[in-house]
Amino acid sequence: MGKPPPDRDFQASQSFDFIGASVEIALFDSADKWFITAFRGLASKGCVNVQWQDRVIEVRTTQVRVAGKPKLGDTKEDQPLAAKVNDRVEVKMPASSSKPASYISATVRSTCGPYFLVSLEGRGRQEDLLVLPDQLRAPGRTEALSSMALEEVVLDCPEGTEEAHPDTDTEGLKQEWLMTLQRECNLLGLGVRHGESGRRQLKLVGERSSTTRASKLLHTVHFWNQAEIAKCRAQQADLEKRLSCLEGASREEGKVIEFPVDMDIMQLIIGRSGKRLQDIKGQLGVGIEVLKCPQDRNQAIVRVVGQDPDAVAATQRQLEYKRRKLSFDHDEVGYILGRNLANIREIAEKVSLFPLRVASSG
Repeated sequence: MGKPPPDRDFQASQSFDFIGASVEIALFDSADKWFITAFRGLASKGCVNVQWQDRVIEVRTTQVRVAGKPKLGDTKEDQPLAAKVNDRVEVKMPASSSKPASYISATVRSTCGPYFLVSLEGRGRQEDLLVLPDQLRAPGRTEALSSMALEEVVLDCPEGTEEAHPDTDTEGLKQEWLMTLQRECNLLGLGVRHGESGRRQLKLVGERSSTTRASKLLHTVHFWNQAEIAKCRAQQADLEKRLSCLEGASREEGKVIEFPVDMDIMQLIIGRSGKRLQDIKGQLGVGIEVLKCPQDRNQAIVRVVGQDPDAVAATQRQLEYKRRKLSFDHDEVGYILGRNLANIREIAEKVSLFPLRVASSG
């Protein structure tokens, strides 16, 4: 069994918020049972830290292995193992209340429909088991950490990339870009923290080829992209500030006006195919925008912008409409409306009224 790591070294590693790859550990160097757990960092020479239940322990690298990288074009990794009688295999056993899931060496004794009858190897083995194909794995698909040149690299995030990831703290470590970096570069672990200088630091742990590749990707792609994003955000904030100042001054001078319009008369504002707005723009030399109203979806906001305050005000007078309800006695309605609504239509046409709605009070 492994031992707890030295307090000083372990606390230093824990100052990083850490993602560890899945590894398999044996309680003894020559064990036939390998427990599935998580890598937690490098320890003393020839040892690493791994998760064991609710604590971290230090074990020798000869007791730890990782699933090997599939070769290019190899699709066997995604398919159930087609084992035959007398083949040696590894069987995945489920976790128990006291121990995590594990792989145990076994030999196939017979097949029974979709099931395999296997004999487990090692001390204190159970009776022969019936297992499904997806519980089996061919031996030799793992690599011992003792055969790897492991190293730990700490990188300072360049200035200008901090604001690009404002939420990369405790929960931010779970961001997709970090998970992708670990997976694509086959890192054993990846940590993040704020250094003494206040700048964010990344810790890469893995085989030398993996940490080198990850470092190059970070410096040539990710950090550069984040610096550009931060620069664009700063420019955007500056432009928004300047625009706000200009709009504030323009409103005071009457060069910008905004007013609400009910959506049910928007067609009257715009005109057929937008012709009315285009005509007003051409006549008065103003710009007109129709914006969503964040407070009321039954209304829109019309913004008028122009160099001449009088032209802006004239545009508002042409586009802004008022509503008014009028009540009449029942015996007066026929006279006011006229035959087939002729009277009221004539009035509406002369004074540019929106089509009227006549409602009965019952």
